[in-house]
Amino acid sequence: MENLKYALEELSLKEAEKWGLKCSFDYQDSFPETANHPESVDKVINVCKKLDLPVINMEEPIRGSEDFGHLLKLTKGAIFYLSAGEDSPPLHTTDYDFDDDLIEKAVEIFKELIKG
Repeated sequence: MENLKYALEELSLKEAEKWGLKCSFDYQDSFPETANHPESVDKVINVCKKLDLPVINMEEPIRGSEDFGHLLKLTKGAIFYLSAGEDSPPLHTTDYDFDDDLIEKAVEIFKELIKG
C-alpha cells in the first residue's frame, strides 16, 4: 500500500508541475494491506475441505481496504469470503440480498477453526 501511495503521489506531483498546479496530500482512514499468513490460510482450506465446502483461490488481490489489516499486523490470521454464488448480485448494490444460509456455513467453519 505504501508503494502504491508513493507512486500515486509522485505521478500527481509531476502532473501538477507540468500544468503549473499545486498539489498536496492528506490521508484519513488509512488501512494497511490485509496480508494473510500462509499457515492460517492452510487452516481455513483444511476446514473447508473437512466440511466439503468448495475453495476458490482468488487470482488477483482485492484492492478494497479492510481494518482487518491492522489485526494481521499483530497476530497470524487470514481473511476469507463466503460466496452466495456467481449469480448473486454484487455486495453493496440495491439488488443484493444476504443469503441467510451462509450464516450456518460460517458458524461451522469458525467452530472447526476454534477446535484447531
